[in-house]
Amino acid sequence: MTRAYVQRARAESADRTRRQVLDAARKAVLAEGRLEFSVGDVATSAGVARSTIYTAFGSRTGLLAALADDALERAGLGDVIAEYRQPDAVVAMERSLLANCRMYAADHRVFTRLLMLREIDPEAAEPLARSQGDRAFGMADL
Repeated sequence: MTRAYVQRARAESADRTRRQVLDAARKAVLAEGRLEFSVGDVATSAGVARSTIYTAFGSRTGLLAALADDALERAGLGDVIAEYRQPDAVVAMERSLLANCRMYAADHRVFTRLLMLREIDPEAAEPLARSQGDRAFGMADL
């Protein structure tokens, strides 16, 4: 019987690199005095090649989407979803709205900067529109 080959070290290294890039992207979004988002700047800050970012995220838009998703997850999206799934629709609406407020307050600066970036950068609009669409769908469903 042959044992399955698992590239655990490679997967862990890819996860670390992904985290480095997301942390550098977050830092770029929060940089004072400017509201720009360059893959080159993120790559330099993360200590990786631009091609690494494109391999991991597919595009600049993909990186922005991953950054927005990461910010949502870290700020408490799981709590919002759990509250949304309450069996009573009124309770679900009330609790998910409160959880949503807590989530956005938990990382207010990042969300504010992403929303500002959306206004001046068409590529930044796509991932945020998806998130807003998900939220609107959830509220309409309730």
